[in-house]
Amino acid sequence: MIFKPDILVRWHRKGFRLYWTWKSRRRQGGRPAIDPYDRELIQRMSRNNTGWGAPRIHGELKMLVCHDLPWFTSMTAQHIMLKPV
Repeated sequence: MIFKPDILVRWHRKGFRLYWTWKSRRRQGGRPAIDPYDRELIQRMSRNNTGWGAPRIHGELKMLVCHDLPWFTSMTAQHIMLKPV
């Protein structure tokens, strides 16, 4: 079967457009958002216990919650903690 050049170019453009539409679609990814209650708890612990660092807060929360939160690491606590003034 022989195609006209304009039909072949039209197919190519349509395929190119579909590919980039698929490639640039919005994807749900990344780390899940931290619950505002948990964020406030970390900040309150940081405020009330100024000598504690992120690893200590992480350890205390692991004991307090009685299970390991999938989103919570020592680095997460460090980013949420209030900076000393």
